[in-house]
Amino acid sequence: MINSSFIKNKGQLNKVADRSATPWKNKRLGQVFLRSGAASRVVARLGLSAEETVIEIGGGDGRVSALIAPLVRRLLVVEIDERFAGLLRQRFAGFANVEVIEGDILAEETQAALRAAQAEGRPVVYGSLPYYIASPILRWVAGLHERISRAHLLVQREVAERAAARPGSREYGFLSVLLQRRAEVKAGIHVGRQSFHPVPKVDSQLLTLVPKPGLDVAEEERFEHLASALFRQRRKKLRNGLRAFAGHRNSNLEEACAAAGLSLDDRPERLSPDQLYELFKLVEAAGGKV
Repeated sequence: MINSSFIKNKGQLNKVADRSATPWKNKRLGQVFLRSGAASRVVARLGLSAEETVIEIGGGDGRVSALIAPLVRRLLVVEIDERFAGLLRQRFAGFANVEVIEGDILAEETQAALRAAQAEGRPVVYGSLPYYIASPILRWVAGLHERISRAHLLVQREVAERAAARPGSREYGFLSVLLQRRAEVKAGIHVGRQSFHPVPKVDSQLLTLVPKPGLDVAEEERFEHLASALFRQRRKKLRNGLRAFAGHRNSNLEEACAAAGLSLDDRPERLSPDQLYELFKLVEAAGGKV
Protein backbone atom coordinates (compact mmCIF):
# COMPACT_ATOMS: atom_id res chain seq x y z
CA MET A 1 0.00 0.00 0.00
CA ILE A 2 1.46 3.35 -1.03
CA ASN A 3 1.41 6.19 1.49
CA SER A 4 -0.96 8.76 -0.02
CA SER A 5 1.21 11.69 1.09
CA PHE A 6 3.68 10.67 -1.61
CA ILE A 7 1.36 10.91 -4.58
CA LYS A 8 2.00 14.61 -5.18
CA ASN A 9 5.75 14.08 -4.86
CA LYS A 10 5.95 11.07 -7.14
CA GLY A 11 8.34 12.73 -9.60
CA GLN A 12 10.72 13.74 -6.84
CA LEU A 13 10.52 10.29 -5.25
CA ASN A 14 11.39 8.53 -8.50
CA LYS A 15 14.31 10.88 -9.02
CA VAL A 16 15.73 9.87 -5.63
CA ALA A 17 15.06 6.15 -6.08
CA ASP A 18 16.53 5.94 -9.58
CA ARG A 19 19.76 7.78 -8.85
CA SER A 20 22.55 5.23 -9.45
CA ALA A 21 25.66 7.19 -8.51
CA THR A 22 26.79 8.77 -5.26
CA PRO A 23 28.56 12.14 -5.15
CA TRP A 24 31.13 10.99 -2.60
CA LYS A 25 31.86 8.21 -0.16
CA ASN A 26 33.87 7.98 3.04
CA LYS A 27 36.32 5.06 2.94
CA ARG A 28 36.91 5.31 6.69
CA LEU A 29 33.21 4.60 7.31
CA GLY A 30 33.23 1.58 4.99
CA GLN A 31 30.54 3.09 2.80
CA VAL A 32 29.21 1.01 -0.07
CA PHE A 33 25.80 1.50 -1.69
CA LEU A 34 23.24 -0.94 -3.03
CA ARG A 35 22.56 -0.61 -6.73
CA SER A 36 18.95 0.22 -7.56
CA GLY A 37 17.91 -3.27 -8.70
CA ALA A 38 19.36 -4.95 -5.61
CA ALA A 39 17.80 -2.30 -3.37
CA SER A 40 14.35 -3.07 -4.79
CA ARG A 41 14.90 -6.81 -4.26
CA VAL A 42 15.94 -6.29 -0.63
CA VAL A 43 13.08 -3.90 0.23
CA ALA A 44 10.57 -6.37 -1.26
CA ARG A 45 11.72 -8.91 1.37
CA LEU A 46 11.09 -6.64 4.34
CA GLY A 47 7.32 -7.17 4.42
CA LEU A 48 6.60 -3.57 5.39
CA SER A 49 3.09 -2.28 6.04
CA ALA A 50 1.50 1.16 5.93
CA GLU A 51 1.11 1.33 9.73
CA GLU A 52 4.74 0.68 10.58
CA THR A 53 7.59 2.97 11.59
CA VAL A 54 11.05 2.10 10.25
CA ILE A 55 14.42 3.08 11.67
CA GLU A 56 16.97 2.95 8.86
CA ILE A 57 20.62 2.71 9.89
CA GLY A 58 22.69 4.62 7.35
CA GLY A 59 20.59 6.34 4.72
CA GLY A 60 23.51 7.10 2.41
CA ASP A 61 22.30 8.78 -0.77
CA GLY A 62 18.66 7.89 -0.06
CA ARG A 63 18.00 5.24 -2.71
CA VAL A 64 16.78 2.63 -0.18
CA SER A 65 15.05 5.29 1.92
CA ALA A 66 13.08 6.34 -1.17
CA LEU A 67 11.80 2.79 -1.62
CA ILE A 68 10.86 2.35 2.04
CA ALA A 69 9.22 5.74 2.67
CA PRO A 70 6.06 5.29 0.54
CA LEU A 71 5.38 1.90 2.12
CA VAL A 72 5.28 2.97 5.78
CA ARG A 73 3.73 5.46 8.15
CA ARG A 74 7.06 6.92 9.27
CA LEU A 75 10.74 6.59 8.37
CA LEU A 76 13.52 7.71 10.72
CA VAL A 77 16.85 7.72 8.88
CA VAL A 78 20.02 7.70 11.01
CA GLU A 79 23.10 8.89 9.09
CA ILE A 80 26.54 9.38 10.64
CA ASP A 81 28.09 11.23 7.68
CA GLU A 82 27.13 14.91 7.84
CA ARG A 83 27.41 15.28 4.06
CA PHE A 84 24.88 12.51 3.40
CA ALA A 85 22.68 13.72 6.26
CA GLY A 86 22.49 17.10 4.53
CA LEU A 87 21.80 15.45 1.17
CA LEU A 88 19.01 13.34 2.69
CA ARG A 89 17.35 16.37 4.26
CA GLN A 90 17.46 18.11 0.90
CA ARG A 91 16.13 15.16 -1.09
CA PHE A 92 13.31 14.40 1.34
CA ALA A 93 12.27 17.98 2.01
CA GLY A 94 8.52 18.07 1.68
CA PHE A 95 7.98 14.44 2.69
CA ALA A 96 6.21 14.70 6.03
CA ASN A 97 6.80 11.10 7.14
CA VAL A 98 10.62 11.14 6.73
CA GLU A 99 12.94 12.46 9.43
CA VAL A 100 16.75 12.47 9.22
CA ILE A 101 18.76 12.10 12.44
CA GLU A 102 22.46 12.83 12.11
CA GLY A 103 24.71 10.75 14.35
CA ASP A 104 26.21 7.38 15.24
CA ILE A 105 23.46 4.81 15.84
CA LEU A 106 25.40 3.46 18.85
CA ALA A 107 25.82 6.87 20.50
CA GLU A 108 23.55 7.64 23.45
CA GLU A 109 22.58 11.06 22.07
CA THR A 110 21.45 9.44 18.80
CA GLN A 111 19.43 6.83 20.65
CA ALA A 112 17.88 9.56 22.79
CA ALA A 113 16.89 11.41 19.62
CA LEU A 114 15.33 8.22 18.25
CA ARG A 115 13.33 7.67 21.43
CA ALA A 116 12.10 11.26 21.29
CA ALA A 117 11.11 10.92 17.62
CA GLN A 118 9.28 7.61 17.91
CA ALA A 119 5.56 7.44 18.39
CA GLU A 120 3.66 4.55 19.90
CA GLY A 121 4.27 1.02 18.67
CA ARG A 122 7.41 -0.98 18.00
CA PRO A 123 9.47 0.06 14.97
CA VAL A 124 11.16 -2.09 12.35
CA VAL A 125 14.94 -1.66 12.12
CA TYR A 126 16.64 -1.86 8.72
CA GLY A 127 20.24 -1.25 7.73
CA SER A 128 22.97 -2.22 5.33
CA LEU A 129 25.75 -2.42 7.89
CA PRO A 130 29.37 -1.48 7.29
CA TYR A 131 31.38 -4.63 7.78
CA TYR A 132 33.66 -3.22 10.47
CA ILE A 133 30.79 -2.38 12.82
CA ALA A 134 28.23 -5.11 12.07
CA SER A 135 28.76 -7.11 15.30
CA PRO A 136 28.36 -4.13 17.69
CA ILE A 137 25.17 -3.05 15.92
CA LEU A 138 23.80 -6.60 16.00
CA ARG A 139 24.47 -6.72 19.73
CA TRP A 140 22.72 -3.36 20.17
CA VAL A 141 19.69 -4.58 18.21
CA ALA A 142 19.57 -7.78 20.29
CA GLY A 143 19.59 -5.62 23.42
CA LEU A 144 16.46 -3.77 22.31
CA HIS A 145 14.39 -6.87 23.10
CA GLU A 146 10.68 -6.21 22.54
CA ARG A 147 11.10 -2.48 21.93
CA ILE A 148 11.24 -3.35 18.20
CA SER A 149 9.01 -5.64 16.18
CA ARG A 150 11.87 -7.03 14.06
CA ALA A 151 15.14 -6.13 12.41
CA HIS A 152 16.30 -6.74 8.83
CA LEU A 153 20.05 -6.19 8.51
CA LEU A 154 22.20 -6.62 5.43
CA VAL A 155 25.53 -7.91 6.71
CA GLN A 156 28.66 -9.63 5.45
CA ARG A 157 27.73 -13.21 4.55
CA GLU A 158 30.17 -14.64 7.10
CA VAL A 159 28.53 -12.56 9.85
CA ALA A 160 25.08 -13.88 8.86
CA GLU A 161 26.42 -17.43 8.97
CA ARG A 162 27.83 -16.83 12.46
CA ALA A 163 24.54 -15.34 13.64
CA ALA A 164 22.52 -18.35 12.47
CA ALA A 165 25.14 -21.04 13.21
CA ARG A 166 24.22 -24.22 15.05
CA PRO A 167 26.09 -25.67 18.07
CA GLY A 168 29.19 -27.64 17.18
CA SER A 169 29.76 -25.86 13.87
CA ARG A 170 32.89 -23.87 13.11
CA GLU A 171 30.92 -20.61 12.90
CA TYR A 172 29.08 -21.07 16.23
CA GLY A 173 30.20 -18.67 18.94
CA PHE A 174 29.22 -15.98 21.40
CA LEU A 175 27.43 -13.86 18.77
CA SER A 176 25.35 -16.91 17.74
CA VAL A 177 24.34 -17.53 21.36
CA LEU A 178 23.54 -13.90 22.16
CA LEU A 179 21.35 -13.36 19.09
CA GLN A 180 19.59 -16.75 19.17
CA ARG A 181 18.87 -16.45 22.89
CA ARG A 182 17.08 -13.13 22.38
CA ALA A 183 15.54 -13.48 18.92
CA GLU A 184 14.43 -15.84 16.21
CA VAL A 185 17.27 -15.58 13.72
CA LYS A 186 16.86 -16.20 9.99
CA ALA A 187 19.52 -15.83 7.32
CA GLY A 188 17.73 -14.75 4.14
CA ILE A 189 18.63 -13.82 0.57
CA HIS A 190 22.21 -13.51 -0.59
CA VAL A 191 23.31 -10.22 -2.11
CA GLY A 192 26.48 -10.58 -4.16
CA ARG A 193 29.30 -8.06 -4.06
CA GLN A 194 28.48 -6.89 -7.59
CA SER A 195 25.18 -5.56 -6.23
CA PHE A 196 27.09 -2.76 -4.49
CA HIS A 197 28.93 0.34 -5.63
CA PRO A 198 31.84 0.51 -5.16
CA VAL A 199 32.26 -3.28 -5.28
CA PRO A 200 33.39 -4.61 -1.86
CA LYS A 201 35.57 -7.68 -1.33
CA VAL A 202 32.80 -9.72 0.29
CA ASP A 203 29.24 -10.91 -0.40
CA SER A 204 26.32 -9.99 1.86
CA GLN A 205 23.22 -11.66 3.23
CA LEU A 206 19.95 -10.35 4.67
CA LEU A 207 19.61 -11.29 8.34
CA THR A 208 16.25 -11.10 10.12
CA LEU A 209 15.87 -10.93 13.91
CA VAL A 210 12.44 -11.23 15.57
CA PRO A 211 12.63 -10.60 19.35
CA LYS A 212 11.49 -13.39 21.65
CA PRO A 213 8.75 -12.28 24.06
CA GLY A 214 8.87 -12.28 27.82
CA LEU A 215 12.62 -12.15 28.48
CA ASP A 216 13.89 -10.65 31.74
CA VAL A 217 16.29 -7.88 30.66
CA ALA A 218 18.43 -7.88 33.82
CA GLU A 219 18.69 -11.66 33.75
CA GLU A 220 19.67 -11.64 30.09
CA GLU A 221 22.47 -9.19 30.84
CA ARG A 222 23.85 -11.51 33.54
CA PHE A 223 23.59 -14.45 31.15
CA GLU A 224 25.50 -12.46 28.52
CA HIS A 225 28.28 -11.91 31.06
CA LEU A 226 28.60 -15.64 31.69
CA ALA A 227 28.32 -16.66 28.02
CA SER A 228 30.99 -14.13 27.05
CA ALA A 229 33.39 -15.54 29.66
CA LEU A 230 32.76 -19.11 28.55
CA PHE A 231 33.31 -18.37 24.86
CA ARG A 232 36.61 -16.69 25.55
CA GLN A 233 37.66 -20.30 26.19
CA ARG A 234 35.21 -21.98 23.85
CA ARG A 235 37.27 -25.16 23.37
CA LYS A 236 38.03 -25.67 27.05
CA LYS A 237 35.80 -27.58 29.43
CA LEU A 238 32.97 -25.70 31.07
CA ARG A 239 34.49 -26.19 34.51
CA ASN A 240 37.57 -24.25 33.35
CA GLY A 241 35.47 -21.44 31.95
CA LEU A 242 33.55 -21.16 35.21
CA ARG A 243 36.66 -20.48 37.27
CA ALA A 244 35.93 -16.77 37.08
CA PHE A 245 32.73 -17.28 39.04
CA ALA A 246 32.23 -18.11 42.70
CA GLY A 247 30.85 -21.58 43.28
CA HIS A 248 32.58 -23.20 40.32
CA ARG A 249 33.82 -26.02 42.57
CA ASN A 250 30.50 -26.37 44.33
CA SER A 251 29.52 -30.04 44.35
CA ASN A 252 25.86 -29.00 44.26
CA LEU A 253 26.48 -27.38 40.88
CA GLU A 254 28.07 -30.56 39.54
CA GLU A 255 25.11 -32.62 40.74
CA ALA A 256 22.57 -30.11 39.44
CA CYS A 257 24.23 -30.12 36.01
CA ALA A 258 24.20 -33.91 35.90
CA ALA A 259 20.50 -33.93 36.83
CA ALA A 260 19.83 -31.48 33.98
CA GLY A 261 21.74 -33.60 31.48
CA LEU A 262 24.73 -31.24 31.39
CA SER A 263 28.34 -32.06 32.08
CA LEU A 264 31.01 -29.61 33.21
CA ASP A 265 33.41 -31.68 31.10
CA ASP A 266 31.59 -30.49 27.96
CA ARG A 267 32.66 -27.45 25.93
CA PRO A 268 30.69 -24.21 25.38
CA GLU A 269 30.81 -24.53 21.59
CA ARG A 270 28.77 -27.74 21.78
CA LEU A 271 25.88 -26.37 23.87
CA SER A 272 22.78 -24.67 22.45
CA PRO A 273 21.77 -21.21 23.70
CA ASP A 274 19.00 -22.82 25.79
CA GLN A 275 21.44 -25.30 27.35
CA LEU A 276 23.87 -22.49 28.16
CA TYR A 277 21.02 -20.52 29.71
CA GLU A 278 20.10 -23.56 31.81
CA LEU A 279 23.74 -23.75 32.97
CA PHE A 280 23.58 -20.05 33.87
CA LYS A 281 20.48 -20.64 36.04
CA LEU A 282 22.21 -23.56 37.76
CA VAL A 283 25.29 -21.44 38.47
CA GLU A 284 23.12 -18.73 40.02
CA ALA A 285 21.16 -21.27 42.07
CA ALA A 286 24.43 -22.77 43.35
CA GLY A 287 25.58 -19.35 44.55
CA GLY A 288 27.79 -18.46 41.60
CA LYS A 289 28.56 -14.79 41.07
CA VAL A 290 27.48 -13.81 37.54
